[in-house]
Amino acid sequence: MQTVIEDEDIDTTPMVLQDLRNFLSAGSVLDDKAAMAMPVAAIKALLGVVQRSTAHTMMGLQDELKSASDQMMEYANTNIQNRSHIALASGCELFLKYVTRAFLESPSFEDCRQLVLQRGERFA
Repeated sequence: MQTVIEDEDIDTTPMVLQDLRNFLSAGSVLDDKAAMAMPVAAIKALLGVVQRSTAHTMMGLQDELKSASDQMMEYANTNIQNRSHIALASGCELFLKYVTRAFLESPSFEDCRQLVLQRGERFA
């Protein structure tokens, strides 16, 4: 017997937005402050993109990260009130520049990817 999954049970929200919402709302049950600063939440969400990435080149990874950054900015502009969108944009830009710089340190794509994940976890 097969289980039928209703379409309404499936969350089609991109993973990067799910991550961002989780990071911004975690811990806010007790007070109205987010558990994490907006730029740090953006960086952690982008680290999730790197972890889930299927890219095989630096250019492919950068394209995925830029797309995820754009999705977060669009989401913030329409759904996040009382928070600075400049902080979100700054966190995204900082991470994108960091990824580019990390590739200069380690030209091997997989080594660079691991370096970004390790340093990103320590930073955020």
